[in-house]
Amino acid sequence: MGKTEQLEQNFLAERTDRPKWLIFNDDGKPTAVNYLKLADTILKDNPMAVVPFGDDMNYYLYNGINWEQVKRETGTNILRTC
Repeated sequence: MGKTEQLEQNFLAERTDRPKWLIFNDDGKPTAVNYLKLADTILKDNPMAVVPFGDDMNYYLYNGINWEQVKRETGTNILRTC
């Protein structure tokens, strides 16, 4: 076992707050990503999207089910609080 692999194993063994979206094998090494859980985590942290449209910007807010287009004032206020 190389030095890098040993460091990885030590780090993973000490880490207790593993992300729920990362899938580990029996050895404790990450093997895959659960993209649905990753997307859910990202949306909980950043539920706002700004999309350029022509000469303007459209603001969308994720409400847990779908994306709603919001007014510019609402979108900029939400972005300031993030």
